[in-house]
Amino acid sequence: MTVCPHCLRPVEAIDLIEPFKIPEGCVCNPREWGDPQNIPPICDHFDPMSGDEDKLCLHCEHERGCHKN
Repeated sequence: MTVCPHCLRPVEAIDLIEPFKIPEGCVCNPREWGDPQNIPPICDHFDPMSGDEDKLCLHCEHERGCHKN
């Protein structure tokens, strides 16, 4: 069971809003990062990873939509 940290009533975990520090322009879901409190900055150029992770950048692990180019 998940409880609200403020009122201590039971809530669904998805309803809790966590204040993540997200780089400007980032479109990634912060909950998908291994450590969402430490999301790295977005690099200057998107180079896809190989294999099944080709939608993520090789250098910064952000999605293509996060990059300006």
